[in-house]
Amino acid sequence: SKITRAISEQIGKQEESKIVIRTCMNNTLSSNDPCMAFDNESIKILSNTHRGLLTSGLYTDVLPALAKSWYVEDDNITWVFNLRRGAKFHNGREITAENVKCSFERIVSPELKSPNAWFLSPIEGADSYQNGNTGDVSGIKVLDKYKLSIKLSKPDSGFLLNLAQPCCSIIDTDDAKSGCITGCGPYRLTKDSNGEYTLEAFPDYYGGQPYADSIEIKYNESDAVGGFNEGKYDFVILSNNNGVQNLENSNLKTMDVLMTSYAGFNLKSGSIFAKNKDIRKAVNHAVNKKRIIDEVQRGMAVESKGVFPIGMMDNKHLKGFEYNPQLARELLKKSGYTSQSNKLAILGWENDTGIKTNDEKVVDYIIEDLKAVGIECRIVKVPAKGYLSAENIKNCDMFISDWIADTGDPGNYLEPLFTPGIYTNFCCYENSEVTDMMAQAKRIANPEKRVEIYNSIQDIIVSDVPWLFLYHPKTAYVSKQNIDGLRLNPLGRVRYEDIIVTKK
Repeated sequence: SKITRAISEQIGKQEESKIVIRTCMNNTLSSNDPCMAFDNESIKILSNTHRGLLTSGLYTDVLPALAKSWYVEDDNITWVFNLRRGAKFHNGREITAENVKCSFERIVSPELKSPNAWFLSPIEGADSYQNGNTGDVSGIKVLDKYKLSIKLSKPDSGFLLNLAQPCCSIIDTDDAKSGCITGCGPYRLTKDSNGEYTLEAFPDYYGGQPYADSIEIKYNESDAVGGFNEGKYDFVILSNNNGVQNLENSNLKTMDVLMTSYAGFNLKSGSIFAKNKDIRKAVNHAVNKKRIIDEVQRGMAVESKGVFPIGMMDNKHLKGFEYNPQLARELLKKSGYTSQSNKLAILGWENDTGIKTNDEKVVDYIIEDLKAVGIECRIVKVPAKGYLSAENIKNCDMFISDWIADTGDPGNYLEPLFTPGIYTNFCCYENSEVTDMMAQAKRIANPEKRVEIYNSIQDIIVSDVPWLFLYHPKTAYVSKQNIDGLRLNPLGRVRYEDIIVTKK
């Protein structure tokens, strides 16, 4: 077959014919430390330069990574992991169980303040360590050089999925102390210059050297389609239909991703928008989501009626907030809203490129629709980097964001968004009933009962209206005819190590 021949050709390739794959991304890395990054664009790259005990496959399944096998003991809370012998960091050092323990303790350490620490909070003693009350995480035990156990504080149905996420990658913590992030994935990030990242294949990768020698990724690309047509890129991933009609290629594929785009209310702002749920409902009824989908996303999205994305939960029972400006005006009048003293402060971006991003276009549409029902807005502009910092959100009433599933598990999807005190709960949402139900759902093994409780949780959240519910995006990807093995999973990620370049 073509793929078999390609593999044989690449195994026997000569040094002078290095295989380079070129692509692009919309933004830059928010961090090269997987423990600190939580935005989707960064994770797309870091998932290829780092690995943890486990990893995810084409879908949201759990696969062996540094752990070649694992099992749970009779208590149903103690997991034992057997590591691969000879697996190496990018600096050549062998990875041991001690490295795993140090990496996990670094993630939940009070010094790092990782926004992803919640992934490991189910481990016994993680919270005490994070609060500075203990010297280590008591639930992590090194049994020998290649074996360790992780004891949870209680059964958790989604814990293994957590371990498969890039933020739970194993890094050389000694290097990290000097500011160098050294991972163990199939590629190494070796260069950042001239608006481009270069990823070089790691020859000692435990899974075997990748087919492509290097991946070159142009960042802040505003015209991916044009670049593809010009032959600059071997494949591109598109978040909307801009320019798709101009593609000089029929190899275009479209799919849903497990993602929700929303405008979040700062529920701690003290403003009338934070205090009055009916006004938040009015905002939802005032904004024409279909227009945003048609004109900004170019049809590559589905209107959001709730929190969960398409493919994770069946949201058919949800009514959502239909576009109804008259109802919005009635709700505002009933609530006693006046625009003179209650302008909606929306967090925006400093942008000197002269080209508006899709998020900026969404803000424009929101402002226009809200003005039509009597809500005046003002934009608070901040640098794009650190946009969702607590300091920035504190100074606004609303911000633009999206959330993509880490694992495909509904509990994992909800917890970082709606648990009080977690960094990624940008709305500062707090409902004790929701918190208790989320904890209860994690202990339920029966999948049908879990679905029932998550549906109930979603109903409560929607009724609290912490968001302006916008849409669930679709994504598309296109590649040259000589690219094989390119697959996009429901989380929007590509495994670069699987990509094969055949002869033209």
